[in-house]
Amino acid sequence: MDGDEPIEPEETLYRLVSRGAYDGTPAEVPPAVFEPKPNDTDGLSLFRAKYITKEEAARRRKGRGICVVAIKAGDLIKAGISIIPDPVGPNGPGPAHALLPQLNYTAINTPGLAALENACADVAKSVGIFPGKASS
Repeated sequence: MDGDEPIEPEETLYRLVSRGAYDGTPAEVPPAVFEPKPNDTDGLSLFRAKYITKEEAARRRKGRGICVVAIKAGDLIKAGISIIPDPVGPNGPGPAHALLPQLNYTAINTPGLAALENACADVAKSVGIFPGKASS
């Protein structure tokens, strides 16, 4: 299946952030963008740019404005952060979904999680705000 191949260091990954949490400014992405939420049981969700545009990725989340943050996979790998393909993902089958398994909700109170969040934020950059999926 497309999307289950290993993630290469040169790949760009997108993290989706609701505008209330971060609106793309300042340019420095805050570590809180990478804090696991209760539904992040398997890890934080990312999208692989080789399979989806940033605009398409934003439409995967409900909201009027979704901030898309880009990260090079190699930067995460250098920081010791694992990235795994997850082509089934929470939105159903599709090759674009990936996970950062170390950043999962069960690790929320463990030593070292803040360092992982900081490492992600250090290499991330906002690439814009796009319309999300319309509320139903």
